[in-house]
Amino acid sequence: MVKRRFENDELYYCGEMSGNEGERYLIETSDQLSENRIAESVVIMPLVRNGEIIGVYSIQSKLRNAYDKEKLEIIKNLAPFITIAVENAILDDKIKKNLEKNRDLKQQIKQLDNKIMIESRLDGLTRVYNKEHFFSSSQQLLQKSGLSRRQFGFYVVDVDDFTAYNDYYGVAEGDCVLNALAEQLSAHFKSGNQILGRYGGGRFVEAVVGGSVGDLVVKGQLLIERVKALAIPYEKSPHGTITVSVGLVYLMPEGQEDIKAIFRCAENYMDKAREDGGCQLRHGKCR
Repeated sequence: MVKRRFENDELYYCGEMSGNEGERYLIETSDQLSENRIAESVVIMPLVRNGEIIGVYSIQSKLRNAYDKEKLEIIKNLAPFITIAVENAILDDKIKKNLEKNRDLKQQIKQLDNKIMIESRLDGLTRVYNKEHFFSSSQQLLQKSGLSRRQFGFYVVDVDDFTAYNDYYGVAEGDCVLNALAEQLSAHFKSGNQILGRYGGGRFVEAVVGGSVGDLVVKGQLLIERVKALAIPYEKSPHGTITVSVGLVYLMPEGQEDIKAIFRCAENYMDKAREDGGCQLRHGKCR
């Protein structure tokens, strides 16, 4: 057997190999090069780029001494071109992987942005809309009501003596009351033309489109009864449980109304309900 071996970017040529030696060589080097078929002549050429071996290529023949000096020179001269092709393939693979990572990263950023946007709209405790988002959304609902010529209702719902309740039972119990009330309000006002928010403290606000004045009044009265039915104990209340006072304003919008002015009007009705003993509804038009 004749062997010529060159380091780094030189080729490695094996010729005059017996069948067993050729088979043994291929198995020891790479059993995939010729699918385990016996080779009598083998050329292995390192692919070198910037002093680093990035791969090898092999040419094999079932004939002995298949590659003379001229053929070996051609094989050697092909190496730089094959090296560039392999390097481009490696680079292309890296680019594809980076693009996939970037797509995943962009998707994660988009999901995070959506989550941040949603969180920015919600009250941290009760998970209903916070005051800022409620007023911007209910202003749009007010305009929608005017365009469709449908009745608009605005409720202010306030837990009676909530500050005193917090002082007596503690903030944690107060938070439980607010969460229970938010659940009741969400269940009570659940159509697509209604918006619920927490104004602050024990106060919630609700904007509604549609229904007659009578329907709006009944809905407010039923809400008071639903809260009483929760039977959350409150020793200092004349009712023995948590109750709410509700102010309701209703109007047929004409397009120039301001939602915060409507809120203040409904708040005045709610204050009157509290002054009259709480656990009741006061309603009317804005004066």
